[in-house]
Amino acid sequence: MFLKGAFSFLFSFLLANTLLAQVNMIYYNPDFVTDVNYYSVTGYGTLSHSQEGVETTGSALIVVDSATSSINGTRLNSQRMNLPDSVKGNLLFFSFYAKADSSAEARVRFNIYDSEGSTTVTTSSYLKLTQDFKKYSIPVHSKLNSTEFGFNIQIGKYATSYYLDDFSLVSSPTPANQINKFEDDLWKPRFFVEPDSLVITSLQNGTANITVSINNDSILGEVLSTQFGVNANFRSGDGIVDRSQLYKQFGSFRYPAGSGSNIYFWDGNI
Repeated sequence: MFLKGAFSFLFSFLLANTLLAQVNMIYYNPDFVTDVNYYSVTGYGTLSHSQEGVETTGSALIVVDSATSSINGTRLNSQRMNLPDSVKGNLLFFSFYAKADSSAEARVRFNIYDSEGSTTVTTSSYLKLTQDFKKYSIPVHSKLNSTEFGFNIQIGKYATSYYLDDFSLVSSPTPANQINKFEDDLWKPRFFVEPDSLVITSLQNGTANITVSINNDSILGEVLSTQFGVNANFRSGDGIVDRSQLYKQFGSFRYPAGSGSNIYFWDGNI
């Protein structure tokens, strides 16, 4: 089953490029009303509109009436969108709001295209949808030669109504050479759910009803000054020398330190 969605595309790509320098925004679509060509639905679901948006009145409503055992029984698909040169190779974050009439699951599949038309696909972990709108933010590993981006939200394991709103794609300032250190075969995006509210508590003041006793007659060994130090490992770089004044109170550097000492031998054979 293939139905065209009725969504709007609030910012054109040109405007998104203008905003990029200010807020790293690449794509933002809070209102699904006018653009009937940008999205489509495949599988066991029908697409319509809802007035229950989080920030706007144009949420997408997908009703799945014939669920399968597979979570990708129904998909909301987007067309490709161009990626500005300034964000190629950066870590991107895709965010949206979602809820369901009953407890359900969803998953987001990302397609990254390069200049030759090939596709790199990453898939998020399962998202546990609730009956309240939650914001989901998922990192996307972009390539240095990425030219276009697309996504589809895989749903349909449960026959219920799904509400989606406020898609956005932003660029992280993380350097591309850091992103490329990810192992591509092991890369799997995860997601973060923003809490509904934040409760700040203060520590209690007063005297603790605890007593600590030290037996000075039972000494296991003296604490030596050489036991204090700062780990300087393979990843510390030259910057640790520039910051040496911060570490004087500790007396020494430990090298190779940490887990690096498990494989380092002073004869040079690692």
